[in-house]
Amino acid sequence: MAQPAPVVVVGAGPVGLVAALHARRLGRDVDLLTVRLPAERRHVECVPAQTIALLLEYGIAPVSLGVGRLYEARHLQWSHSQPISSRSAASAHVSRPELERALLAQAERCGVRIAPVAAVEAVSDQVDPHCLVLDATGRASGSESDGARGEGTRPRAPPAHISPASVSG
Repeated sequence: MAQPAPVVVVGAGPVGLVAALHARRLGRDVDLLTVRLPAERRHVECVPAQTIALLLEYGIAPVSLGVGRLYEARHLQWSHSQPISSRSAASAHVSRPELERALLAQAERCGVRIAPVAAVEAVSDQVDPHCLVLDATGRASGSESDGARGEGTRPRAPPAHISPASVSG
């Protein structure tokens, strides 16, 4: 039987790190290419309860991320002096830097090779054309590259030699 194609994940945010962990779980060799390592800026994200269950499945303890409870209400305050409350699906408040650090440590323990790159645009020169490539650079890269021109976020076309492929093969 032929060896499955190696996987290259571009981007070390939560999506890229979970994709790398999943590909390793499927027995693939995985290289993770990233411009930056986990965020240092403290901020909290609202994460659905299903995502918390997925983190447990990949060996990340929610309490290590500051998760103490699930919330079923959303509070918004945009133009009013008092917050507006509404019911929502169960979610948890998670420290983004802690989430990224925990996923990165788990990826390293599972054998994901992590390599820094100078810029996402330079990745196409470093990727073997026989690899499966997942662009997990997310909204930050689209916002940075397109926002400077005032175009908003939009997907970027992959380099010519990289075609979309499923990692589950």
